[in-house]
Amino acid sequence: MAPATASSSRVLTVKLPDDLPAENYVLRGLDESEMPQWSAFCASVFAYKDSPPPAAYFERHYCNDPDRRASFVRVACRQLSNEIVASCRIFVRHISTAQCSVYSKNLKKLKAGGIGEVCTSANHRKRNLSKELLKDCFDIMKEENFHVSFLHSGPAFFPVYQSAGYECVRTKWTHLPIRSQSSTGCYDALFRIRTARFPQDTEQLMQIYQDNSEHNFEGCIIRSKEYWEQYVAQELGESLLVVEEGNTILGWISLRERGNVIQLREFGLADKSTTQAASTGCHVGMLLHKALEGFAGKSQVLAMPTLVYERILHEWGPSVFNLLDSTNVTTEDDMGWMYKSFHGHSPPNGDSHLIWPSDSF
Repeated sequence: MAPATASSSRVLTVKLPDDLPAENYVLRGLDESEMPQWSAFCASVFAYKDSPPPAAYFERHYCNDPDRRASFVRVACRQLSNEIVASCRIFVRHISTAQCSVYSKNLKKLKAGGIGEVCTSANHRKRNLSKELLKDCFDIMKEENFHVSFLHSGPAFFPVYQSAGYECVRTKWTHLPIRSQSSTGCYDALFRIRTARFPQDTEQLMQIYQDNSEHNFEGCIIRSKEYWEQYVAQELGESLLVVEEGNTILGWISLRERGNVIQLREFGLADKSTTQAASTGCHVGMLLHKALEGFAGKSQVLAMPTLVYERILHEWGPSVFNLLDSTNVTTEDDMGWMYKSFHGHSPPNGDSHLIWPSDSF
């Protein structure tokens, strides 16, 4: 069988038990006109969740992605009815090698194929449809010169993806209990906190993100101007807050509820030497306080990447965490990010690995 390409299709015949007639499926990529049908299918499969994502969620994720390709949304359809019964999407991304990483082979970034929207209709499971779609995705990524593939999985599916050549990479998280929010702690009238504005803020956010994240974290998504304005801005909306002094942005934050914690979904800080006032760290505390205001009465634990927590402690000291109980810190390893190499690249180092939740798929 010839390797799959973005434009190719193939017929898969599945033998069924109990002398039932075999079922034929067409494995292929979509075109733009089929996105509403595909979005509705994904929503139907995930309808069992406590807070099921609507069809608009999947269509928005696709339409807001500046690197989207309809043919990279791979589906299995019943041959007779053309009904979509399984899905697997390739997200085109580039990831950072943190400049000096041994896994980079001197490349500053790697072309990476994210795998997401993997789902199969309940009536068509245990027929290896997802496995076959994933196999086609591998062929396409090899043909398109991707360096690696990556995905995020729950522990129950680790063996499935490990059997396909993926391996887990750790991301370390620090959990900090939230103190009473009745006190604002540090305050300085020099700083102003507001909702991020696009495209006005794009250039400043891009520069801080490059200095903070792309240059320091392995696996971090490389963000283009279009990605910031079409994807990040739309996904985060009014939850993305910036702190500025005059017209200079010094940092930003976005939080979300995630299970039993409030998760740091997005965060960035300019270097402490950017302005004299920024050296105090007061703006960091103000930014945390403002963002947490929206979660009053919710979870009493803030989860942030350990790499970020340690950087803040090193540059500004524990005083910026006056709202957080840094004496009762706990840690957690997220092993859900998994990588598969196509050209001999080793996976990122778990000691410096971070993909911001904003970039999850």
